[in-house]
Amino acid sequence: MTHLQSDAFRGEVAALTRLISRRSSPGKAAERPFLALARALARKPLVLRLDPSVPDEALHALRLQIKTRRYLMDFLGEDSRPLRRLQDELGRFNDLCVQQSRLQGLLSRHPEADPVTAQSVGALIAVLYGQAQVARAEVIARMEESP
Repeated sequence: MTHLQSDAFRGEVAALTRLISRRSSPGKAAERPFLALARALARKPLVLRLDPSVPDEALHALRLQIKTRRYLMDFLGEDSRPLRRLQDELGRFNDLCVQQSRLQGLLSRHPEADPVTAQSVGALIAVLYGQAQVARAEVIARMEESP
């Protein structure tokens, strides 16, 4: 709260106000009807057809795209439940991948770990990998069901 009452904060607000007030016009996009554009974007088909060889990074990027679309649909009051379920499944898959990566990094940063610990961490990585493959298959199957 103290920061909001400081001279530094007032200076930042003044600088931003000057920057905004310099604009001579609101720009071309300001004249377009927002709701019509938002609804068109919310209804634009997502690219949901993926094959099982798609890289993990592409599934993560798809999750972020779905998340953005879902929030827009929520804002417009449209039913986003199917996207929410797909986003949750993609999030579960991503979490499993991140956990594997973190554990692998842990092992590489601690080569002095005793063999039993290293073996235990390796076994956990294998379990997470198996769960991630199941989650990946479920996501791809759901996307194949989508119209």
